[in-house]
Amino acid sequence: MTKKGLTPKESEEYKKRVDLIRDKYKFDQTGFQRAIIKIKDEIINERDDSFVDTKELEERKVIEIITNIPDISQKNLVPFPNILAKTSVFAPRKKNLSIEEKHTQGRWIQLNTPPHYDLFYNGPLLTMEEQDLYMLLVKKAGGSDGDDYIKITRYQLLKELGYESFSKHQYEWLYTAMNRLIQSNIKIVLKNDIIRHIMQNTDNKINEITLHLLEEFAFDGEVYSFRINKNSLFLYSNKAFAWNNLDVKKAVQNTKKAGITAWIYSFILSESKGIHSYKIETIYDYLGSNKKIADFRKDIENSFKIMLDMNIINNFNIKENKFIQWERI
Repeated sequence: MTKKGLTPKESEEYKKRVDLIRDKYKFDQTGFQRAIIKIKDEIINERDDSFVDTKELEERKVIEIITNIPDISQKNLVPFPNILAKTSVFAPRKKNLSIEEKHTQGRWIQLNTPPHYDLFYNGPLLTMEEQDLYMLLVKKAGGSDGDDYIKITRYQLLKELGYESFSKHQYEWLYTAMNRLIQSNIKIVLKNDIIRHIMQNTDNKINEITLHLLEEFAFDGEVYSFRINKNSLFLYSNKAFAWNNLDVKKAVQNTKKAGITAWIYSFILSESKGIHSYKIETIYDYLGSNKKIADFRKDIENSFKIMLDMNIINNFNIKENKFIQWERI
């Protein structure tokens, strides 16, 4: 079993090595986190084989899955998981993609994520429009424990998504999008935390969980009914989500490069208030973009300008054409 805790002597060595690399990663928060994790692993691997840490499990952070979807009285606010905000589960995608580009075809693919967890995805590659739908469904299911059937008319869904016309085409898109959310499978493997899966009434602790975004979808003429998958409640545990504003999301749809700007909006909110700095290439990897990096930088700058205009951030600047720093309000 890997020993994760450090002894006092090892902690001193860890601090020395971290201090040596701190300036190198001054403007690369994600790179710094990866580097210090590597340093810790190196110190652990340098141990004598006789080292025994009997408190390893007790020292690891235990995440207990919540029992209800977070709810708030403000009708325009909806919780969106920070885990999904930093991956390409939902992402802006080109039109007329090939079958291979639209679906993983039964394969589990690993998406780029922050260093403290791995995320694998199996299913249709979801768009930003489907993210809007998912967030609205979560809002409608606020307070649900996953067993409740939520009912709503398809007309009301389209209306709240901001559609002004309700043609056969829009209804067909809605039906298809609901089914795509059901087919979306996610496997999350935690590196430093463990999960107590209370939904199964057990104290067994695991470090991975598999879920799909919707549990069930059915319709009876005009009325749609759905349930949120219980395992997906993990995404909202330990308050690991941000309150996104559906009105802001709608406003973003009217901007240039709406897809990437909507993704950046959730990405910014997934960080705490204050100053943050990322390598542009890191954001590029999280988003899973296939654009030229030079074009992507322009899109990033445009998106952050819109976020500034919408008072999501106080300021931002791009350094050395490699890093972007901003202050979240």
